[in-house]
Amino acid sequence: GCQDDSADNYDEMATDEGDCPFNGCMDAEAQNYEAGANVDDGSCTYLVTFRINMSNESVSAEGVHLTGDFQDWDPSSLPVPYAGYGVHQVVLQLQQGDYEYAFINGNTSDASESVGDCGMDGNRVINVSGNMVTSGECFNSCDQCAGCADPAYAEYNPFNASAEGYCMTLSVEGCV
Repeated sequence: GCQDDSADNYDEMATDEGDCPFNGCMDAEAQNYEAGANVDDGSCTYLVTFRINMSNESVSAEGVHLTGDFQDWDPSSLPVPYAGYGVHQVVLQLQQGDYEYAFINGNTSDASESVGDCGMDGNRVINVSGNMVTSGECFNSCDQCAGCADPAYAEYNPFNASAEGYCMTLSVEGCV
């Protein structure tokens, strides 16, 4: 038995030290790391930044929302604020594992995106195994939005995929 009363298998009748497991999250990068844990119980949680590029969309007056199996697919409960460059983002703390999710242009299920074959049943898929940031793909796509990706131009957007044909105004140091 285990004589340590803070252990998960404490036995007040134990007569020898025995094995004393302390269940918990053993990943020091996790939000709920437990320094005293010696048995990983799969409970680690991580910060996940979800990004979506709405540059090619007219954003609904209700805003952009995130829905997924991590919140019972409620289309209006999780607004995704505007972050800049046409990108909306929100940070969630999720337990390690696989999740399906989708962005919504509005706050009803009928305004949900579908990413087709690159996801699962039209939904995006993410495997949470550490703190992470999604890349900010285009709404309704698994690819970055087309646009100017060259920082030397005024039309630059760090979330765009290609520069060719989209970059028009060369920036001069200190001027746009």
